[in-house]
Amino acid sequence: MSPERFDRPPSRAKFLTLMGLWGLLSYGFLSLFAPAPAALAILLYGKARVVPVCLGAALLVALLPPVANAPWALLMAVSCLLALLISEGVALGLHPGRILLLSGGGTVLLAVALASLAFLASGAGPAEWIRDAVAESTAAFKEQNAPRLAGGGPELAGLRDLLDDPDRIASEITRWSFSFLFVPVFLCLWTGLLLVLRNAHHWKGRLVHYRYTARDLMLFRLDERCVWILIAGLALYVGSVPLGLGAGLEALGGNALACLSVFYFFQGLSIYLDLLVFLGIHRLIRAALTALILLAAWKILVAVGVFDLWVNFRRFFRRRPPQDTQGGPS
Repeated sequence: MSPERFDRPPSRAKFLTLMGLWGLLSYGFLSLFAPAPAALAILLYGKARVVPVCLGAALLVALLPPVANAPWALLMAVSCLLALLISEGVALGLHPGRILLLSGGGTVLLAVALASLAFLASGAGPAEWIRDAVAESTAAFKEQNAPRLAGGGPELAGLRDLLDDPDRIASEITRWSFSFLFVPVFLCLWTGLLLVLRNAHHWKGRLVHYRYTARDLMLFRLDERCVWILIAGLALYVGSVPLGLGAGLEALGGNALACLSVFYFFQGLSIYLDLLVFLGIHRLIRAALTALILLAAWKILVAVGVFDLWVNFRRFFRRRPPQDTQGGPS
């Protein structure tokens, strides 16, 4: 890449485009991809310019009467934090795997610490707070959808029974609360980091010099000994209640299983993408096939990531050199 490319600073239009894309992606399910444009903007323009804009936008969304939306503002602030962690890891020259583990672990610990302080200050425990929030949400949902819920059908009957028992919903959320925090954080970080590294030609060499590529992230693997924690979590989740060990150990095993599974999911997805490239499938078709397996068979990717510890699936993707068919040396 020629140095002349970086003589001209990035345009203001590109900055506004990245910020607008970040704001739109921060809403709902799309927030999974929100850290990527913000991290790209930081790597192109610097955190001193980008972070205040992100936090100011989140504050406006939280307080501005026409669009006041506290959950959306929270997602914007969190995506800004994750983008900052990604860009700082890149600026420090860390391996993508270390960026993922350090940034994700730090974010989860920070969230747990802040939640603990909030519970201590309010005098209410997590279970009580979740139960009150679920009861309020279910009551509002039933009021807004009363005509629809009044209809027949087994699906609506099951939904009505569930909404009439908010304590059951709150109990399930409490059991899986750590996984609900852990898994989305690492999904956002991995996706954002992959998109940033895939677009390294836009920012590499301008403010930072980074020697790793998206390939290094896709080849990242957990230590082989972690599989024993996965097996122990599965055993606790499946066997705790039948053996009379209690629901607490079942929840512990289930959370451990879910949290470790997200890393094996990354490994399985990377192997699947390598397989599609090896088969020579067109990029657009690869995207459609990837979306299909993510929606319908993501558990298969987790299993592939686990068994890759013993099988090493990528060795089957190596093309063999052509054989000499002339029958011997000339």
